[in-house]
Amino acid sequence: MSLFGGYPLAPKPPFTPGYELVGRVEKLGPSVRGLKEDQVVVALNPAFGCQADHVCVAADLCVSIGESTDPTEAVSLVLNYLTAHCILHKKARLQKYEKVLIHSAAGGVGTALLQLGTELGLTMYGTASREKHGIVQDLGGIPIDYRSEDFAKVIQKNEPEGLDAAFDPIGGANLRKSYNVLRRGGRVVSYGFAGDKFGGMGQMAKGVLLVSLLNAWPDGKRVHLCATPSEVRKDNHWYRTTLSELVDRLENGKVAPIVGCDEFRFPRHQQHTVYLWKVVPVERVVLVH
Repeated sequence: MSLFGGYPLAPKPPFTPGYELVGRVEKLGPSVRGLKEDQVVVALNPAFGCQADHVCVAADLCVSIGESTDPTEAVSLVLNYLTAHCILHKKARLQKYEKVLIHSAAGGVGTALLQLGTELGLTMYGTASREKHGIVQDLGGIPIDYRSEDFAKVIQKNEPEGLDAAFDPIGGANLRKSYNVLRRGGRVVSYGFAGDKFGGMGQMAKGVLLVSLLNAWPDGKRVHLCATPSEVRKDNHWYRTTLSELVDRLENGKVAPIVGCDEFRFPRHQQHTVYLWKVVPVERVVLVH
């Protein structure tokens, strides 16, 4: 999306895309402590640039992983699971056994939300196309077919008192409907404004305005924004602590990113980009050097 102008937070072109990396430390700056050469690390670089064979990244963005940890699973963990953790714990501040709605529940962030939400015992409704309902159900969610069902009517029928939270990457009318299915005191976390087209600066501006209008309405509900790269920039302690916890959960089998069978190796990265653009897979697709 960033390469085609649909992601307003991306740098101006030309630029190297990619928020996430896993690799070995080749060189260290003279003042770096806590890392060593040849150590395997994961990182999220909020300035992009990770789809490269060598990356210079701040040491405080690097978190070590075990030598035996699957690197494709580790790199697939970073952005999606940090985003899911931020949504659940930092923005929505969910308590155990609450009831939530997850849009795009079979996607990268959606499946991460389902896995982390299961640990809280949440009741989780998830919108997805019918062919992906098995994924949602396997991860503990209650699927809603967004193509043939009105999710608001489904929620109102099953949860007449309303939900505690909803998580929306789409914006616009979808965000308004998500807001309307909440109980008093409920909260929406908006983490994208993709719309039904392709996002972009105009979509983002409309989305921020809508969030402001909804938050001005005196009905006890709130809309929170979540932009993970911004959270990483302003709260390094949260980032390092949370990513370390997520890596530990991965290494102990408590979470498992859905990784596709397709790996694209340099210099096949252009095929990788075309594949993502045309196919929009459920699984994470990993670019390997």
